[in-house]
Amino acid sequence: MGKRVNNITDNDWKAEQRKQAVELYMKGYKQAQIAKILNVTQASISLWVTKSNKFGLDILKTKYSPGAPAKLTKENKQELLKILRQPPTKFGFTTEFWLRKYIVEVIKQTFNVCYHPSQVSRILKEIGWTNK
Repeated sequence: MGKRVNNITDNDWKAEQRKQAVELYMKGYKQAQIAKILNVTQASISLWVTKSNKFGLDILKTKYSPGAPAKLTKENKQELLKILRQPPTKFGFTTEFWLRKYIVEVIKQTFNVCYHPSQVSRILKEIGWTNK
């Protein structure tokens, strides 16, 4: 979901903007005028008007996507947490603390799943693990 500002998400604001564009068009404003008023492209106005004419105003609402399915199951994440509670040297690494690149390797070897190191931070936060 989008960021919240004054209890309105970015997505809600964008949906309201699309609705406003169509309403202005129905009042007789030209697409170029609407685009300038709302600081969007004229192509966007055209698309929103066409879609709303064909499917109604509800088509302009933001649809939420749950995203891609997780590569690691809840059980995998719990197993990873158990692994991370052990020293990395037990797994053949040279330092006494876990580096993201080590965790990427352990995930690949243990679960046959590839992650970029930047994604590892998100997973670690999700499972509540810190390297302290």
